Amino acid sequence: MNKYLKVFSLLSFLAFGSSNLNAQLYDIAIGGHVDTGVGESLVGVDLKWQPTRFTGIEFSGSYGGGYTSFEVIPQFIYTVSEQTDGLAIYIGAGPSYITGGHPEKLKVFNIVGVVGAEFELVDYPISFHADWRPRMYQTDPGFYNTMQIEKGFEPGRFSFGVRYTF
Repeated sequence: MNKYLKVFSLLSFLAFGSSNLNAQLYDIAIGGHVDTGVGESLVGVDLKWQPTRFTGIEFSGSYGGGYTSFEVIPQFIYTVSEQTDGLAIYIGAGPSYITGGHPEKLKVFNIVGVVGAEFELVDYPISFHADWRPRMYQTDPGFYNTMQIEKGFEPGRFSFGVRYTF
């Protein structure tokens, strides 16, 4: 219970903790990313939409090693400060669907979390991001299953990318 209270407090601080916040970085950004770590490395495209300054939704599709992954990740976004113009941190979680592979076709729904940082160049419509993407599985995670996990938590995934901002 204490752990949940700490996580809720952190999210509350990130969302509402500062009255000296910048405006959101952008409305829509489209780009590419590399999802790497334990298991196959994937490359893909993503679209991030920020309807408000505190929230965003990332839509992503990745492919690699015969596997295809689709993710939709709602995020809480916190613009750091006036001194670091263009820097934001974010946290979120959402559903992911993975299909493909060999010798048998894998079709798995799972939950993917995200904790990361994003930096938008102030004078140019370019944004860079890096994040940690742990996954929670209900069934055998297939190509990520290098530690032979039948169900559970896979912490070893990271993503790096570049987006064009609108």
